[in-house]
Amino acid sequence: ILRIVNSTSPPSIVQGFHNSNDGLIHLNSVKYVHNSKHVGYLESQENRNKARLLAVRMAVAIAMADGELDDQEGITINKWIKKRLEYSSASQKDERKEEFNNTLQQAYADAEQGSLSIESMCQELNEIAEEPEKAETLELLYSVMAADSIADDSELKLLKTISDNLDLDISAMNDIRDRSLLKVKKGPKSGTDLKELLEIDPSWSKEEIKKQI
Repeated sequence: ILRIVNSTSPPSIVQGFHNSNDGLIHLNSVKYVHNSKHVGYLESQENRNKARLLAVRMAVAIAMADGELDDQEGITINKWIKKRLEYSSASQKDERKEEFNNTLQQAYADAEQGSLSIESMCQELNEIAEEPEKAETLELLYSVMAADSIADDSELKLLKTISDNLDLDISAMNDIRDRSLLKVKKGPKSGTDLKELLEIDPSWSKEEIKKQI
């Protein structure tokens, strides 16, 4: 794809798509067919869409871990969905929106019945998702946990299970966890200190703690 754009006011281009012709001077494309043994663009996009639907189901599982869906948790999930819809082309947006809505409703119903299996969802995510999608999912899950500013025991336990089952770099997982826990104002009811969750030694100086987080 060749685009000639206004350099002072270029169009927004996300994942190869532009949502507006504003700032676009000329557009041309050449069709090219290549057979690859690896996952191609279309399959990769399909897997990314599936991974994001899985992320929504897992987010509902986290939100419902304490038995109820808090308003802030629901808002966090909906904001995440709306942000992902911004990346969809105009022709796909309505279809993607319906998929997200159906997934959200079904996940809520499954959570109420206790039929959301975190282990199986992690396994499916490992099979279809690349590291960026896994990290994106984990960031959503921790955002949902921290949405009400409370680190609930049941949510933390579920997040630990997810971290143990998700094939993602440990340093990336720890970074996502630490940044999210810093937003929490109230620790677990079990009395677990947030410093312990962040793997911070109580004897450390402020400088050493800053290095850890």
